[in-house]
Amino acid sequence: MFGLVTAASWLAWAIWGWPRVDIDDTAITVRNALMTWRVPLHEISDIESGRKFTLSLSDDSIVTAAAISGDGIAVEAWRRTDAATQGGHFVRNADDARISTGAQSVASSWAKQLRERVRDAPDSARGPIIRRVNWGIIAATVAVIVLFVAAITVFP
Repeated sequence: MFGLVTAASWLAWAIWGWPRVDIDDTAITVRNALMTWRVPLHEISDIESGRKFTLSLSDDSIVTAAAISGDGIAVEAWRRTDAATQGGHFVRNADDARISTGAQSVASSWAKQLRERVRDAPDSARGPIIRRVNWGIIAATVAVIVLFVAAITVFP
């Protein structure tokens, strides 16, 4: 049982806890479970938002953020859940509650902020798009799964 809880906890953290988006004056960093991208602001050709946050890049590639966060999203979502669920609407995540009640989604908020940063970015915000595989997360995930399988086969 401990192995199952450990494996589930690790996978949940790798999928929902590890990913993040950071924006500075010259670049955006998108960290997902398997890959991390560092994109200079002037290399972003389009920003899409709504239920997900997607960047189209100058080299015709697309980066979708696995997770973005907003200040107080959980508290705000709980406040709005009652209004969003009346009439049988199923709320799958916090952003559903915001969209259902007409509030701006977290992805839309990030997209607005990023558009402003791209517009105001200095000329030095150009350069190569850096893509990096998160080998540490991948290796740890494989190790957790192997240990889980070994635990349930050795100690049934």
